[in-house]
Amino acid sequence: MSRIVFSDAALDAIKPPTDRPQAYYWDTEISGLGIVIGARAQTFVVSWRDERGVKRRKAIGRRGHRLPDNTWLNVARARDIASDWLGNKDRSSPLERAERELRAAMRRWLEIKLGLWLIGRHARDD
Repeated sequence: MSRIVFSDAALDAIKPPTDRPQAYYWDTEISGLGIVIGARAQTFVVSWRDERGVKRRKAIGRRGHRLPDNTWLNVARARDIASDWLGNKDRSSPLERAERELRAAMRRWLEIKLGLWLIGRHARDD
């Protein structure tokens, strides 16, 4: 478990490990922000302990790839995302939160429609 100061130049200089499939490096500025160096990709991750004390880890995304908000994932953007996730009790990504809100809205809409349908059906039965 190596701790380094994350910068684009420092991450470019890291070579993939030859003795194991992946190597983990952790940022010195933001506790919990790491990068997994593999043979083909470098993936930013966030690590924390949940309320029960169990270690959790979640991938932020591959370094150099485009994010849904049309920005590129670099060290600065990974730090922003990690700070947001680590400072927030809800550890889900913005995309997961949007999906959850959409499912809840769809559920409410369906309950309303089903309720109206049942009311109309009972009115015809009378």
